[in-house]
Amino acid sequence: PPAISSDWCAKNGADEVDARGFTMLPFIDARQLQQIRREFDNTSAQFPEYKQNTKGRVMGGFCAYGNPSSFHNIFVRQMRLYAHSAIIDLMSFIIAMKSQPSKWKLQQIVDRMALRPAGTKATKESWHRDEAKLANDTDTIYGGWVNLDSEDQEFSCVPGTHTEVRGHAGFAPIRDKEEKERYKTRSLQVRIPPGYMIVFNETIVHEVVSKASKHDRYRLFLGWRITTSD
Repeated sequence: PPAISSDWCAKNGADEVDARGFTMLPFIDARQLQQIRREFDNTSAQFPEYKQNTKGRVMGGFCAYGNPSSFHNIFVRQMRLYAHSAIIDLMSFIIAMKSQPSKWKLQQIVDRMALRPAGTKATKESWHRDEAKLANDTDTIYGGWVNLDSEDQEFSCVPGTHTEVRGHAGFAPIRDKEEKERYKTRSLQVRIPPGYMIVFNETIVHEVVSKASKHDRYRLFLGWRITTSD
């Protein structure tokens, strides 16, 4: 394909986030992913909280680490620095759309490494929103992850629903049956290629699909906050 400037990608991504509630960015060259997974495995094998050579270190289907050393090791810190560099142009365009752009700041929210062993099913979460309990009313919180696999991953969501409501309920499930059915008909399975980062407004309606994988699945979850707070 013809070369596309990073400015164009960031501007187009910001427009997508504004209109649809999500976008994707190329982040890691696919040729580097095997080495990154080795570093991931080598790092997790040295976590002092676990017995050595234990493949599945997290109970349940989500399989995201929660132990202290998984948040603070050198590997994950370096990956977060790379992610910050990759996303800064996108977030700059998003901030430029706001009133008085100079007042807004970008914060990276530290999130989790995840390794879901082959054959494991994610715990199903039906249609819901993630509404940050401690966010300020004017904050915008974004979630997402980097696909560290050699195959596609998926994000099931309902485009445009990030504009419908705003609250601080935390995990906010959609309970009305008619509303669930309406969201189902409007839903989209977003394909995330290897090495890509998905970024989505956390108030977008989305679900976690319970589907067993034939291979180990690697992710680094990421979070971002746009705020006027110091």
